[in-house]
Amino acid sequence: MDTSNYVVYHLHSDLSNGVTNIDSVTKFGQYIEAAKECGMKAMGFSEHGSLFEWWHKKQAIEAAGMKYIHGVEAYLTETLQEKVRDNMHCVLIAKDYEGFLELNALVSRSFNRNDNHFYYVPRISFDELFATSPHIIVTSACIGGVFGKGNDAAQSKMLDFMTANRDRCFLEIGHHRDEKQLAYNNKLLEISSQSGIPLIAGTDTHVLDARHEKGRSILQLSKNIHFDGEDKWDLRFHDYQSLVDAYRMQNTLPEAIYLQAIDNTNLLADMIEPFEINCSTKYPHIYENPAATLREKVYNALETHPYALKNHPREEITKRIEEELAVYEKVKAEDFMLLETYMREWERTKGIVCGPGRGSVSGSMVAYVLGITDMDSMKFDLNFFRFMNPDRVTNADIDTDYSGPDRERVKRFLLRDRLNLPKIRTSEIITFNTIALKGAIRDVARALKIPLDVVSDICSKVEGDVVPPELMRKYPQLFEYVEIVNGTIVSVGTHPSGVLVSDLDIDSLIGTCSISSSDYPVSMLNMKELDDQMWVKLDILGLDNWGIIVDTCKLAGIERLNPNNVDFNDMDVWRSIRDDTTAIFQWESNSSQAYLKQFMSDQTLEIASKRVPNFSMIKWLSFGNGLIRPACASFRDSVAKGNFYDNGFKELNDFLAPEAGRIAMQETIMKLLVQFCGYSNAESDSVRRAIAKKKGTESLLPEIRSRFIDYSSTHFDITREECERVVDPLIQVILDASSYAFSWN
Repeated sequence: MDTSNYVVYHLHSDLSNGVTNIDSVTKFGQYIEAAKECGMKAMGFSEHGSLFEWWHKKQAIEAAGMKYIHGVEAYLTETLQEKVRDNMHCVLIAKDYEGFLELNALVSRSFNRNDNHFYYVPRISFDELFATSPHIIVTSACIGGVFGKGNDAAQSKMLDFMTANRDRCFLEIGHHRDEKQLAYNNKLLEISSQSGIPLIAGTDTHVLDARHEKGRSILQLSKNIHFDGEDKWDLRFHDYQSLVDAYRMQNTLPEAIYLQAIDNTNLLADMIEPFEINCSTKYPHIYENPAATLREKVYNALETHPYALKNHPREEITKRIEEELAVYEKVKAEDFMLLETYMREWERTKGIVCGPGRGSVSGSMVAYVLGITDMDSMKFDLNFFRFMNPDRVTNADIDTDYSGPDRERVKRFLLRDRLNLPKIRTSEIITFNTIALKGAIRDVARALKIPLDVVSDICSKVEGDVVPPELMRKYPQLFEYVEIVNGTIVSVGTHPSGVLVSDLDIDSLIGTCSISSSDYPVSMLNMKELDDQMWVKLDILGLDNWGIIVDTCKLAGIERLNPNNVDFNDMDVWRSIRDDTTAIFQWESNSSQAYLKQFMSDQTLEIASKRVPNFSMIKWLSFGNGLIRPACASFRDSVAKGNFYDNGFKELNDFLAPEAGRIAMQETIMKLLVQFCGYSNAESDSVRRAIAKKKGTESLLPEIRSRFIDYSSTHFDITREECERVVDPLIQVILDASSYAFSWN
């Protein structure tokens, strides 16, 4: 018998609050840190009814050197034929990868609101439980399980099932000093003695420690929530010795029995086989030969495109298309471009018009020819490698704008109709709604009976996430528990624009759920987790400004305005924009409008038009959009007055003239790395992304510095000594711009 440690598997974090109100205030990472400190070899969570954020848990548990246990505390019902609120608990655990898929699919099904599965909580039936394969481990869970609250018939069925599957079933005893728990433990011991089903010590942990236990109680009190029967329960996380002590103090089972039950948690962990998750690209496959189909569609579209061949010689545009197609093939993104093309083709049949282009996709001529974007990247000198980099394989991402009504039609097509393609699966993407700082202050204050006027005064002195030290000193008890409950998950919602699209079975590979505010399936994993595993999401954005343009053109009986037919040199329009930014995207705030009046004043424009070769108003406005971002605060006002920064290097000044000698856009960083440091286009994007994500910055900056000095001193009329004086201020500007700047696409 291993008396040195045990394994926590029946464990609730605040993610359980997505199904059960205020069940925990502890983050899963806090438990993992505690388990690591205890030297545990494995760990799992059994959130109520869900598998929320299982990927982040798996990553964190394995990073801590422990085996990941994939589990859930499911709700059981005897029948789905009618709505009966029996809802008994049962812990289900995946033994291996096959069990992982099976459990995900089972939990996904439990959220169905149309067939009695979901009734107050997500549920599975006895028949579904009894049909589980040997890849699923089953424990009887807490007093809320079948043997604690089920009728005689239900208990008899459960006993027959567990006896027949005793090699993968456990009877779960508890250490709580509640009279019902004492009787329950003795009952399970008797069942175990007669049936041979082993006992296991499931802690049913809900909080990290005594402070969190108090914080949970305070939050429940504030929201008028109380769970019957918990008053004498010990919900705290235990190390091995304190768990043994708890059973000893409970004094209901023989020591040898509870020690064996505790050690059986190690046995359970040993039964589980680690598994890996496929994190390669998962573009939906909707055509049999994507490479040939994409090529055919591009060249057919080129012949009918209203502007492409008018704007560029066929030879130039064909060369660019071929270069891009080679990259799409290398990174295996043809399926993604075909998916977006399929969407645009369907939209045209329905009279739906998406926005002209947002984000890095506008750097692709293939996207322009196919009608995915209206932005001609050759005309506007946009960088393809920000969208698709052959030196790195990451998911392509396209944001698309729609008017409000059109956006809803597109979402229905994706989520209800599933693109009219039988193999496609879609879902909304989950978000977790948390208590903000001021909300936490109000919740805790309500439970502590602090007067409302005092609470209002406290909140008025809190700025953002900062609490003045004097407040913390004056109200120590309040802020002790505010620290605990702040950021606690209180409900689940959906991402405002993201839609998961796949030709794979997302119910089993990810897991889906349902929420009362949506008619569509919702992923169990959040946006970051889906990105980690390289699932494909489409961002369907609503933009009222775009709807105004489309509707106005229709009412006026004119061709819809787009980047190809607008006269960007019409100064009357620019002055009108300067004078009133109503409905001008990202310039509608009072502060932005005030800034634009100076940035686009006649005086500043006169200076800029003389200093910037081939001065363009649309590029100047885009530069201004970068200037109103946080990174440019130090020189924003100076630029608005027409001041151009001298970098001490003529060619660099000429290059940066469109941005007044500064850097406000990430595309400019990429071009600078190519033209002054000798990076390739693909390398420049990799460097930009690495700096922006703070990955490897310490090693990259010396490299950039060295390459700038070597390359510029060789290719331009500047000495190495002069380069050394120029480069350090330039690198700081690159850092600022990479972190925050807006990129014009």
